[in-house]
Amino acid sequence: MREEPDLRAVEVLLAALAWFAGPYRALADDVGEDLTTQVVFNELAEVTSRLLLGAGEHEELVEAIFAAVEQVALAPGVDATEAVAFAFLDALEPGALALAEAYLNPATEALLARLVAGELGYDLPDGDA
Repeated sequence: MREEPDLRAVEVLLAALAWFAGPYRALADDVGEDLTTQVVFNELAEVTSRLLLGAGEHEELVEAIFAAVEQVALAPGVDATEAVAFAFLDALEPGALALAEAYLNPATEALLARLVAGELGYDLPDGDA
């Protein structure tokens, strides 16, 4: 029997970012039993990258995304390193990651600093942050 994935980080995200429920349901339909926290946060990173690299008319939405990600990073019992650092921040397009720095909240910013410094067991290629 297949073990159910731990989706606590996704639950926190959806509670903080209600509009993402639609894209989440579509993603869940597409990937079925392969739905994991990593898949969901990778999808959020794709959406966020498009918004950051767009014309800049979505600032409130980008702020809401990073506020929700901060809530995930601070949530008890959530693996913030996996969800926020690896599955979200590392999945942002390089140009988007540079723009994202203006929206980072303290816990998310600290995770990015540790990720870039190689303190999380994974090194970003040079120039990605």
